Amino acid sequence: MTRSQHIIPRAALITSCIFSLVGCAAMVRTWSFGAEPVQGSRLKVTVTKAKVKQKDVYVTLRIKNHGPAPLRVKVGTFTLKLPDGEEVRGKTGLIGRAAAGVKGVLSSWGAIKKQAEPKLAAGGTLTAELAFRQSHRDLRRQPRLTIDLSAIRVEGQSAQLPKLVLVAPDDAPMGEHI
Repeated sequence: MTRSQHIIPRAALITSCIFSLVGCAAMVRTWSFGAEPVQGSRLKVTVTKAKVKQKDVYVTLRIKNHGPAPLRVKVGTFTLKLPDGEEVRGKTGLIGRAAAGVKGVLSSWGAIKKQAEPKLAAGGTLTAELAFRQSHRDLRRQPRLTIDLSAIRVEGQSAQLPKLVLVAPDDAPMGEHI
């Protein structure tokens, strides 16, 4: 083989590798989904951030007490529903769960006194950070994702809030290879 015959296959290989890397980098795209606020008789829930990656959804909720009295509000485990009905269980902020777990263990041992759960003042807000992971589908290709808010409890009862619907941006490439 001549020298030029060796260079052409190498150049093709290098070009192929570069295009492969660029194609993989495109897969890192994150879409910002939007949502209309939802409201119940005592709480209003607003999405402050909803980032959707290929396998992950990260949502930050602002929960506001719009009633006249302080409320005991507790946040549990949320569920994300895909358009075809598949459900994905989520996680709430790790630090808050860990702190509550440590306090529970210490109070059960008698090391600390069990404290009453704090109340959310009238007009007050709290933030809930949620994460959902679903490994076998590209979540960015879903036109809408629904979050069941029954994990929000007020005074030990369901807050009775409607479902929160996250909507893909208009420029999201539904059905396209991203």
